Amino acid sequence: MFKVVCTTLLLLITLMTTGCVTRKIPVDPEATKVRMMSDFTEKHMQCEKIDTFVLEDGHPNNFYPYIKNTTYMLSGTHFNVDKVIKTRNELPAGAQVSVYHCK
Repeated sequence: MFKVVCTTLLLLITLMTTGCVTRKIPVDPEATKVRMMSDFTEKHMQCEKIDTFVLEDGHPNNFYPYIKNTTYMLSGTHFNVDKVIKTRNELPAGAQVSVYHCK
């Protein structure tokens, strides 16, 4: 019984101090170079759309790390969030994303 009480207390303290128990997705070191598409990039860097993917339902804290990692795995250098399809607490949690390779 003592072990259960201590475990529960530890979990409550963790929730209160961090505010979230969702595991954070680490961004691959090479994926840190992936950027969101800007008007300047689109006009001046000869970008080619190479793929589109959908992030159905993620945690808002992992939204951009997931997109950066996926864009990198698809050989993209830039991404554009075409449409947000799900939000949590007014933050994006799901989206349709286009992947670009820019020179």
